Amino acid sequence: TKIESKQNDAINQRNASKPLFEQLRQNQEEAEAKQEEAKLEMMRGAGALDDEDVAHLDALQKQRQERERDIQQRMQDELLQFRAARAERLQGGLEQEEEEEEESSG
Repeated sequence: TKIESKQNDAINQRNASKPLFEQLRQNQEEAEAKQEEAKLEMMRGAGALDDEDVAHLDALQKQRQERERDIQQRMQDELLQFRAARAERLQGGLEQEEEEEEESSG
């Protein structure tokens, strides 16, 4: 905007007589001051949680816990299925070996 460009022109004219190092240091200090002010503004705006915020956070935590519980349950179910399938395969392999021994001896 025109106002910003006029402000920049004024700053540039003021800084024209300063060495580059001082100009950069001044710009850095101004930027840090703006960041600090923004940080303070955010802290002022972040007040205590109201009941609605607390209820929302509780709901999120409950959802997360349910998801974790579902994942644990699925892992347990899959582990049991894996063990059952492995036991069946081992049992089937033993039975096949017994049959082969009976056929070869008989």
